Amino acid sequence: MLRRLLHNLRTTPPTSAPNPDKPHVTEADLQDAPWRRHFEILHGATRIGDLDYIDLFWRCANDTDTAIYPHNLFRRAQAGINLARYFLSALEIDGARAECGVYRGMSSLLMCRAAQAVQPGFSGEHMHLFDSFERFSEPTAFDMINSTDEHGTQTTRRPFPVNSRLNTSLAEVQQALAEFPKLVIRQGWVPQVLEQLPEQVWSFVHLDVDLYEPTLGGLEYFYPRLSAGGIIITDDYGTPRYPGARKAWEKFCTAGNIPYSVFETGQAAIIRS
Repeated sequence: MLRRLLHNLRTTPPTSAPNPDKPHVTEADLQDAPWRRHFEILHGATRIGDLDYIDLFWRCANDTDTAIYPHNLFRRAQAGINLARYFLSALEIDGARAECGVYRGMSSLLMCRAAQAVQPGFSGEHMHLFDSFERFSEPTAFDMINSTDEHGTQTTRRPFPVNSRLNTSLAEVQQALAEFPKLVIRQGWVPQVLEQLPEQVWSFVHLDVDLYEPTLGGLEYFYPRLSAGGIIITDDYGTPRYPGARKAWEKFCTAGNIPYSVFETGQAAIIRS
């Protein structure tokens, strides 16, 4: 387990997509801070069905080769717990389930393994995943990050470099999720790929698409088709690097008078009445 943990706990973000809102973390910082003990104290007693959550978290990171950084370890772990619990609560609600923004498949794998822990026969039924598996869509003006330096100079920057490619592929995600053969993976851009779907109701949607247009388009597609009691949860509401996602969420919910909750992890969730 420790080998897995050290393998996936990377010390610095990838240079192709730096996060200016987080401090640089060095190997010395990692060695000096008792992060492993903190993690055990916070989550050592947490279980999903019969599964130990710490073990589940690291197995999913390892099996999808997903990097976890010291600066987001604890937020990401708690976000995973929230995501799994919302997903499990939706299993008894009529409708299909979706994840938009899959990346390497860690969240999908975590949700499916959590479902299997409480429903041993679960093999990915009614679960649909959507991603380009290539790169981000082009950001709009709503996605630009505005900041002011110590001299009062205002700057505007993109959330990621031009032509940034995602470190993932459809084939890799298919392999990582092969233990759930009934799961459906669709390659394409959100929201355009959603228009190819047959008409159906949905019980759960994980919306993790970072930017304004796919977030708004995802909400516009899924919310009218959401079952009573159905859930839409986003990871990006409180993420400084992706301000467009929050703007899209607030625009949609304000226009429709739709209540939602916001969590310390930066997630936000809707439960349809």
